[in-house]
Amino acid sequence: MIIRRISEGEINDTWVKALIEFDTKLPPLYEVKKRGIKAAEDIEPQFELLKTRALIRIRDFLVERIRSLRVPNSNVQVIQQTKMLRYRVLFHFMVEHHPQLANEMKHAYMNTMRWYYSHHFERFKKTLEGLKVESKGELLGNDDRKGSLFGSSKQGGVLSMNDPFHLGDRVDIVKGKSDLSMLAQDPDRQVPALKLSMTLKKHVNE
Repeated sequence: MIIRRISEGEINDTWVKALIEFDTKLPPLYEVKKRGIKAAEDIEPQFELLKTRALIRIRDFLVERIRSLRVPNSNVQVIQQTKMLRYRVLFHFMVEHHPQLANEMKHAYMNTMRWYYSHHFERFKKTLEGLKVESKGELLGNDDRKGSLFGSSKQGGVLSMNDPFHLGDRVDIVKGKSDLSMLAQDPDRQVPALKLSMTLKKHVNE
């Protein structure tokens, strides 16, 4: 059952369990072989073949996931969480039984993520360079809406133009979603500096 599952089965949670079970059998086998027991010597080649098969499948699995990170508009966080971190046991198995191959996979992943962040931040930079920054209204208490000191604004309610704690549209900007790619398509539209700051923070955190 374990042999067929590891050799031919789909790599999923059940496959991982089979790999873990197989991995637990390897140390006792090697220990028995050291004692010169012939039975262990006879079955060791079969264990080594299955281990090699598992390493090949793990390599192909990881290469496919790493390549998917380069697909346009791919959700890197979802791939990392559901396709890579979820199956980190596979990489641990590779580190244990084929360190050189594991090191190659590590560098392939690092190079891919280096490309990903470099590529996307370059696009982000070009988008920012194409935007017009709106400098007015950046001071607390500043508001362009017309009205007397204690008069009613068109939007209803009493508006104190000199209120130092007046936030204007800042709450909407902080809570809202910023799509700079869409804003960049409108060259005549000005973007509040706070929106740029919040968008940059969002991209850095992601």
